[in-house]
Formats: sequence, C-alpha cells, structure tokens
Amino acid sequence: MTRSTYQSILEKLATLTNYEKNVQVPYQSTSFDLEQFKAFLADLGSPQRDLSTLLIAGTSGKGATGRILTDLLLASGLSVAFYSSPHLVELRERIELNGQMISKNDFCERASRLFQHDHFISRAGKGMRTFFEFMTALAIVYFQEHKPDLAVFEVGVGGRLDATNVFRPRVSIITPIGLDHQHWLGKTKRLIAFEKAGIIHERQPVVCASQPASVLPVIIETCHQKQAPIYLAAQDFKARLKSADLSGSTFSYSEPGCFMKDLRLNLAGPFQIQNAALALKAYSIIQGLHPDSDGEKSVRTALNDIHWPGRLQTLTVHSHSRAHERLLILDGAHNTLAMTRLRQSLKRLIPGRKVALVAGFARDKRIAELLRILTPLVSDWFLTRFDQARAADPHTLAEILEPACSSAVFSQSGQALEQALSSTEHTTPVLVTGSLYLVAEILTLVQGPEYRVNRVSPQTCT
Repeated sequence: MTRSTYQSILEKLATLTNYEKNVQVPYQSTSFDLEQFKAFLADLGSPQRDLSTLLIAGTSGKGATGRILTDLLLASGLSVAFYSSPHLVELRERIELNGQMISKNDFCERASRLFQHDHFISRAGKGMRTFFEFMTALAIVYFQEHKPDLAVFEVGVGGRLDATNVFRPRVSIITPIGLDHQHWLGKTKRLIAFEKAGIIHERQPVVCASQPASVLPVIIETCHQKQAPIYLAAQDFKARLKSADLSGSTFSYSEPGCFMKDLRLNLAGPFQIQNAALALKAYSIIQGLHPDSDGEKSVRTALNDIHWPGRLQTLTVHSHSRAHERLLILDGAHNTLAMTRLRQSLKRLIPGRKVALVAGFARDKRIAELLRILTPLVSDWFLTRFDQARAADPHTLAEILEPACSSAVFSQSGQALEQALSSTEHTTPVLVTGSLYLVAEILTLVQGPEYRVNRVSPQTCT
C-alpha cells in the first residue's frame, strides 16, 4: 500500500455525510436510519452477529470508561477490540484491536471493499452511507475477521438510532447524562435520557452511573420494560476517593463480595474514578472480581497503566526559545457537565491558582454557559478556533465573554498557545479546552520539533 492509496481513501471518506462536522441534520429515523444501516450490514453477511460486545452511551465519560474497560479486559488475558470516537490525531485511532490501532494496510483493504458496495456506488432506494456508519461498518468487519473475545463499542450520538446500536450487548453501560447535542437529542435531560436508554436490550444487564433526578426514572423504567437487570452506582457498587493529584487518583472500589483498596488510576481528575467504577462493574459481570487473586493484580496493573490523551492530560512543556518549563493541561470538555467536572477537578488539583486559558468551541455548543463555568479559573484569556468549518469564530467568543474579562483573539490555535506561553508568568498553568479538535491541534503542535514535552509525574505536579 502506498501513501497515496491511504490519502485517496481519506479523501473519499471526506465526501460522505459527516454529522460530526454538520450539525444541521435532524435526529430522526429518516436521517439517522438504523434500519437502513442494518440492511447494509445484512448485505455484508451481518458480521455484527459474530461479535460479543459491550456498549457504552452517555454524555460524559464514554471514551474514558471504554478505555479503562478495554484495558481491564486485556490485562485479564482476553483478546479485546475497542471502537471509539472522535479520534485525536489519526483517524485509525478509532479502530483498535488488542491495544493497537488498525494498520493503514488493513484500513485501506477493508475501506476499498466497502466502497465497492452497492450502497456507495448507487443510491438505488437505499441511500448513501454516512461517515460514521462507514467507520462503524469497517470496525465491525475488521473485528469480525479477527474474532476477539470481546468488543467494546462507544456510542457516537444518543444511542437509540446510533449506528453502534446493532448488537445485543452482553452489558450496556450508561455514563452520566447531561445537556449536549440538544438539537438532535432533545431540549431536556429527560428526553436525552430516552435516547441514551435506547441501548438497553432485552434481559441484558445494565451498569448505570449516578444520574440527575430527571434521568434515572427513564433508565429504570426502560430496564423494567426490557426485563434488564440494572446495577446502579453508589447503590450496587461504589468508588471512594482517597487522594488525587495531576498524575492520577487513588481510590477504593466495592461491590457485594468484593472490596479493593488503594487502587491507583493513571488518569487525572477525581471524577475519573466514577468512570473506573463503571468499567470495574462491567468487568465484574463479565469476568468476576476476586480480591487477593491474580485477577486483582491484573486490575491494579491495568488501572495504573491507563493512557487516554486529551482528557485532563497534564504535560510539562519547554519551548526551545524560552528558559522555563510550563505546566500544560489539555482537556476536551465541550459540554456543561464535562466543563463543570473540569473546573471542580482543577480547583482541587491546583488549589488557589488560576490558569491562562486557550479556548475554542464548536458553534453548536452552549458557549456562554461554558465560558461562565470557566471564568472563576481564568487569569488570562486566549480565544481561538480549530481548523474546521464547525468551529465558532473567536471574535464571537470575545463578544460573548463578560465585559470585565479582556481577551486576545487568534485565528490559529498555535498562535494562541504561543502567546499564552510568552505573555503570562511561567508559574501560571496553561489550560487548553473547549473541544477535542482544538486539543488535538495543540497536542500535535507541542509534539513537534519546537517543543519538548514530558508527562506530569507525582513529583512534578506541584
């Protein structure tokens, strides 16, 4: 396979309808046509039926929960596939088998096969497939051919009509639900919960995070209708925080018949232990949890070795043109729930300190609320955009920002970062947030030749 072959596949993918970039499409069965996608899979031989899956929906924490669960299962000796979205830097990150993303050769071979299918060369009453459906189909085909013991799938948007909802999952996991994608999923948390609860299947167990009062009855009622056993966080299983710093958290986990203390999670942010608890409960349903066993040792190892970039990721950055190292914090928070968690985490992890903020958002987000959540943390504002049509104009962000908060506006994210590093005190942390797309641009930049980066360790997090 040549570089031009891979590039031509990417260019062809760019011609497909992409709801990650186009937010104007209504969320209904005529647009998000799950039956049509199932028909497409049926024409491929229904490869999804050969996969033993776990399915994760929610507003915040889906990816982290999926990452933790995948690594727990891998550490137990199973062969495990993981499908997630969006990617940070490389599209192939979305499709992972046994800890390795799909190779360019494997990606191109299967993409070429799919593009030769009737659904892509003729509308013929069936319509063209979308970018997300294409990626989901490619993942399903790739996983089915390699026959992993388990496949962990992260839902894209919602759940009920999402392309990932074509399995009868062994476990469905629902992470915290809040307000996001309201133009598609509904204006209230209750309506959004209805869409997320669409991944609950007949008599299959459900693991559910702590939820707002308006959300939980929707999930419980759906479980009752589907005769699906439900395991509720803080009721049927619990995680308790012991300590936290910028390199991760120490916590205990308990469920009936099992207690494990002093677990070390290699993800910053105290809220991440709740994602870990969801993953641990799902793992327990599949594998069982047995304290003081080899299984517990593999759990401890997996949690301690987790790596999930762009989610409260902390680095020390040294620019070759400057004398001092800077603390750089990268977090893809883009809804009010995730942003609130980010603010709470930073107040605990860097108490009494404010940050120089590099921020950019998608146009369809609740930008005024997100800025208001961040305001108490920020000493200096550097507003920018990521390189995508969906990005909000940074001048618009400046207009939305409270008049008392003066800001600098940049058309390119790299310029915003450089100014944040050069014009603020070297003791001031730099926070990059508002979108995973922005985080990806900055992460790519600092990994280039102009910077030297190191991950924050317990010794360097003060």
